[in-house]
Amino acid sequence: MRLTCLTPPPPAGDGKKQKTMKTMKTKKHKLFAYSYKSVTEFVNDLKNKPVNPIFSGSEESLSEDNYYKDFAGTESFAVAQDLLKYGDTDNMQKMSAAGLNVGSVKSIGSASRVQRYNNVVGFCPNVARYLQGAPDNMINIRRKIFKTSKVINVFFNLSVPGKTPASEIINTNVAFVNALLALESKGYRVNLYAGKSSFVRGQMFLCAVKIKDSATFFDKKKIAYPLVNPSFLRRHMFRALETSGVTSKNWAYGYGYATTKSDDEEVKDALKQVGVNCDTVVSLPDILGITSQDILDVYFANKK
Repeated sequence: MRLTCLTPPPPAGDGKKQKTMKTMKTKKHKLFAYSYKSVTEFVNDLKNKPVNPIFSGSEESLSEDNYYKDFAGTESFAVAQDLLKYGDTDNMQKMSAAGLNVGSVKSIGSASRVQRYNNVVGFCPNVARYLQGAPDNMINIRRKIFKTSKVINVFFNLSVPGKTPASEIINTNVAFVNALLALESKGYRVNLYAGKSSFVRGQMFLCAVKIKDSATFFDKKKIAYPLVNPSFLRRHMFRALETSGVTSKNWAYGYGYATTKSDDEEVKDALKQVGVNCDTVVSLPDILGITSQDILDVYFANKK
């Protein structure tokens, strides 16, 4: 994990491992940024961090009143923890019901090419293979889809206004997943980070958790919680903010304003400072209600 740490370290000799203090900034804000290489690293770090005094006594992430249960999409933070660690079957099914189907998205940038290969049957002999006594001594042809192997790093900022309905978040995030599946169907490998990027006057908070590695395929059950369940933002990302080093009291009122497309370069700079070289930033408020094809056209048009 990479992070900023602006809170004072423990007194010397108390037996605790001290983190290195580091102040980071973007062009506009003092930066409090945290990145995690896996969900496991994020979960383990979060449970060991003390609450920032700014949020003491008013930790939204832990709320269990009836309104917040509906707002967050889970009964409690403990339930949300289990869903993050073990997968979210209910929301995986909602993703499928909402149209999780890469076949509905046009694949651009891939090309059919003729490839020659040795076989036991074919249209002409391979003399060298014949003289060697090899059974596959005929040349045949087949069509093969040529795909790129470029790795792209994507950060999905899930910060949205509190009035955004959970159903709209679900439908939009399914469209986003479909767009990424379309990219992978063309041969791109995606490192996907999800989290929160927001600001108050003079300060910026960013938390990025890698939920999918470029070396693996999408696991629908594992990505369903962070990408579809509102609790990933309204419990886990809020908890990350509540245990961060932010210093402005304005964070406790509304938990900050979401960054949008106009802030993408600043977000990329913030990510770079915590070890994530991001190619594409997608902010949920900017794609609410649009289709997978629109997402591909706007954010990944050069991925051919």
